[in-house]
Amino acid sequence: MDAITHLMQWFAGGDPGYMRLYGCMRQDVLWITITILLDLTIAAGYAMIAMHWWKNARSLPPIPAKSAMGNMRNIFVFCGICGYAFIPIKMFWPAWRFYDIAMGFLVYFTWKYALSAKTLNVVYSALSRSDARCPSWGLLQRPRILWSPA
Repeated sequence: MDAITHLMQWFAGGDPGYMRLYGCMRQDVLWITITILLDLTIAAGYAMIAMHWWKNARSLPPIPAKSAMGNMRNIFVFCGICGYAFIPIKMFWPAWRFYDIAMGFLVYFTWKYALSAKTLNVVYSALSRSDARCPSWGLLQRPRILWSPA
């Protein structure tokens, strides 16, 4: 149990530790509540978007579009966690080091995807081919890709 307590303190900056956001917001309960509700609502939206990417990628064979959709799913998951889910956590537990670990995963998936940006064309091509399987997808407006890495 002592090891767990030590680890939790380390994530929060050791002893005496970092400040909680609750204290930084001068314990303004109304705005803290509004902030937490907004952050959790946005994080839930990111989770829903990631779930849609996961469901759509599941039906694809192992092609580059599936990999690209998996990377986008991971980016959305970690954007939701790092950008919005951590704020309510840090209100009461200033886990800045834990946050940085999660940010490391976001950096990895973002740059993994960014450095293989051509896969975005592959995703839209795969979605276009799937219009025949799912006619309602044809109603979606998809952006035209004008740039493609060399």
